[in-house]
Amino acid sequence: MEEFIARYSLRLPTALKNYLERLAKANGRSLNNEIVAILEEHAEPYNKGYQTQRIVTHDSTYIVRDVICNFIRDEQNITGALFAVRDGDMNTSALTVVLYQDEKKTIFDSCPLTAERRPREREIYNVCDTLDSKEVFTNTRFVIERVPSTNDLEPEEAIELLEGRPSQLLANDENIYRFLSLFCYTDNVSQISPTYFLKDWRYLCGLPPLEDK
Repeated sequence: MEEFIARYSLRLPTALKNYLERLAKANGRSLNNEIVAILEEHAEPYNKGYQTQRIVTHDSTYIVRDVICNFIRDEQNITGALFAVRDGDMNTSALTVVLYQDEKKTIFDSCPLTAERRPREREIYNVCDTLDSKEVFTNTRFVIERVPSTNDLEPEEAIELLEGRPSQLLANDENIYRFLSLFCYTDNVSQISPTYFLKDWRYLCGLPPLEDK
């Protein structure tokens, strides 16, 4: 068992504490070690021992797009992604991407990708389309509100912060526009017409085309 580095005062119902004490005695462990063993057994991400890494990308948006898309194409066992929108450096908003593999999480939280303008929106679409080519776009989530910059944190801390925020699956009608609206400083999807964004999103999400008016 690894060295203990965090303390936490735990309050338990008396009956549960008595049960855990009997269980600990039967397993030849202290009460504390018994509780830790139970928690480790059920904390799947902790047990998997995820490695975390950060890829720093300060290039132009189209180069960054290629870096992320090539990573998705070249790496094995991409299982999903988490998107978040933060305040940008060169633009008013920018995309943070976390990519998941079986035993690794990779964060891109310095990239300048944004959906503020149509050519830039196309680059984010390209990333999503590449995820779709690996059959993981349906496992892509987005944080439902803007997040602070995380590139001053350790990769593990940055990813933990993002994963702790409420998120939703990206690939449906309301959510795709809610995600895109985060780049526009509003979380009220009704304020932004879907026609403001690329029509390709509807195809990617398996949605019917918008009727021309």
